Amino acid sequence: MIEYRKDRGLKKVRYQSVVDHCDRLRAEYFIPDQRPPLSSVLFRHRDEDLLPFRLSDTVSTPEACKALGYNSIASVGKLIDRGYFWAYRLQPKSPWRVSASSLRHYLDEVLKGVAHPKVNTDSRF
Repeated sequence: MIEYRKDRGLKKVRYQSVVDHCDRLRAEYFIPDQRPPLSSVLFRHRDEDLLPFRLSDTVSTPEACKALGYNSIASVGKLIDRGYFWAYRLQPKSPWRVSASSLRHYLDEVLKGVAHPKVNTDSRF
């Protein structure tokens, strides 16, 4: 939630609304909560810990496509939809943000011949 000021000054984004949005993303895309536990309810998580996975662990869809050897980003989207590695979108039509570590784990499993979805999102798979 954004709070607008009448004096046209700085805009304030409510911390809890950001936390709630990131929690919804985590739940929607079946990404486990990896935030470090807080030692007190009065403390807040660091900004880098709010996202479903760290920004430093994030690769773009074109980078994931290149790592997988695909020509089409749609092919990466199909793997994401099937749950082979973690990824999320901030908004429904925005680009995917892919977890580099889970993508690396998936590629290692493919090389071993044992790749399985991280979560079974559809009984057909």
